[in-house]
Amino acid sequence: ALRGLLFDLDDTVLSHGKLGEAAYGMVHRLAASGLELFALTGRPLSFADFIARTWPVRGAIGENGAVGVLAGAGRVQLVD
Repeated sequence: ALRGLLFDLDDTVLSHGKLGEAAYGMVHRLAASGLELFALTGRPLSFADFIARTWPVRGAIGENGAVGVLAGAGRVQLVD
């Protein structure tokens, strides 16, 4: 059984750097289905932190894989 999903942001969920309503709705539907979601990006840590705080994801990986942010219990935790 599938427990989670790792997904890239740029040109996968984001279209030309923008998040559309359909893509954001898809992320919400996947989270509501019970999957643990992790967003992956080459963007800076601050972007990964923002995603982990505001999107329905378990965490985000930024800086081309150099650092991760876990979300949960109303806080985020830096993982390097």
